[in-house]
Amino acid sequence: MLTSSLLLLASFGVCLVQSATLEELYLHNAPSFPRPYVIPHYANSHAVTIGDQLYRFTVTGPSSDNAFTLMSTNAPSSGALGVLPHIHKRHSENFFNLKGRFQLWAQKGADEQQARLLTQGDYGSVPRNTTHTFQILDPDTEMVGVVVPGGFEELFYALGTNYTSGTDTPFVPAVSNSSSTSDPSIITSLQKFDVYAQLDFEPRRDLVNGTAPVDNSNWHTGDNALGTSGKPYFVANGYGPKYLSSKYGYQVIQPLVTKQAQDANYTLSTISLSRQTKDNTPTYILPGAAAFEVLEGVLMIQIGNYPVATLYTGDVAFIPVGVAFTYYTEVPFTKLLYVNSGSNGVDSQLIKGAKRMSTPNPLVLELATIEDIPAITELWFTVFNDPGMRHLIPDTPGAHEWFTEANRTDMLTKPYQKYIKVVDANTKDTQGRARIVAYAKWDLAMPDERGARFPPWHGDMPGQDCDAFFGGLERARRRVMGDRKHYCKLDPRELTAYLLCDCC
Repeated sequence: MLTSSLLLLASFGVCLVQSATLEELYLHNAPSFPRPYVIPHYANSHAVTIGDQLYRFTVTGPSSDNAFTLMSTNAPSSGALGVLPHIHKRHSENFFNLKGRFQLWAQKGADEQQARLLTQGDYGSVPRNTTHTFQILDPDTEMVGVVVPGGFEELFYALGTNYTSGTDTPFVPAVSNSSSTSDPSIITSLQKFDVYAQLDFEPRRDLVNGTAPVDNSNWHTGDNALGTSGKPYFVANGYGPKYLSSKYGYQVIQPLVTKQAQDANYTLSTISLSRQTKDNTPTYILPGAAAFEVLEGVLMIQIGNYPVATLYTGDVAFIPVGVAFTYYTEVPFTKLLYVNSGSNGVDSQLIKGAKRMSTPNPLVLELATIEDIPAITELWFTVFNDPGMRHLIPDTPGAHEWFTEANRTDMLTKPYQKYIKVVDANTKDTQGRARIVAYAKWDLAMPDERGARFPPWHGDMPGQDCDAFFGGLERARRRVMGDRKHYCKLDPRELTAYLLCDCC
């Protein structure tokens, strides 16, 4: 009788909904079919070990209907490559640094090999048919990987050893220097998993400040573009394109993958959001599968009929196609990694109504050259304009010429005196060169070696006052420092000498 009643209700379109619980939402293994779920950080989700590396798979081919694989790699530092160099013909691979440091190499065809040192928040794109490999450098490193399409975890299931832990440790804290590098005879047999060994690839080791090649990489020094479709590229933390959305609180979207950048039907972004209320957040229903991983802060998310879940750093939430969800944060700042199948995800929708943000280039420190002397003179007279210094070195053509020639002579004839400059590449001087915004002069010689600090005073300068002031500084320095090696820093704006001792 009960069965007949249920069938009758169903025939009239009556939907019986059982209340969902948080216990049902939280899983420790990605399911074998698409459904909403949350997996806590370090849960043993299909975990396997290969050498010292521990792999977890929070989104898999079966759980996402083969939309993408979301995985993490935890490992200690190693003196060996994490895997032998190889390419994928059908899969695009994305590397994101959650913590620690690792080095990533990538080369497309005959193009120049690219290498970067990735620190927290840095990203590397490895499109199809790109030779790549990596090496873990810090004792506690976690890489987040996004592989499209899904199902790539099958490779690791075949190579690895199943792993479980009751303590949810990031990786096995064993002392060794092994890696997940497989024997060449093994890796060449893995073509059925879309792994094609490139055993002739030799990773370059000539990185300077975390990048090779050095020219025009702007690695942690300037804007990083998303690159040309089908070619590898890298985005340093905070240096990629950014968009500010104020429609639902303040959110900053930093795209890492777009259809234009990778010629692929998915997007990958970081989303930073300020404190919001649940009432001020929209409900999304997307045509593609999506996932959030918390990078910093606390995320509140409601998926379907489940209660609101609270996610912390490293926790992952997965939302299947067509399931309603809303998200927000109750803390001042939260940052997320967001991946979406298709091109109409949360990140794409927010960017459409957002304002493009500019990234100010940091100032650059360089050695000064003889061509910089006139600009140094103008900078000095612009900065040191207090009455005391104007009395000693007045702002006259003669004093300008004296100052210029004094520095020119020192730069050309005194190798122990070093000039450095700080330039702003975004602004130009009257000669069209990067504008000098600061400079310093370091004298590595002791006073007896150097001789007179300045040439004879110009006629525009009060000679006796200059001798009294600068000579007094020299006598005070000799009295305090004696024969000890030291540097002397002078702040003429307050006519005060500061002695920095034991610097060398």
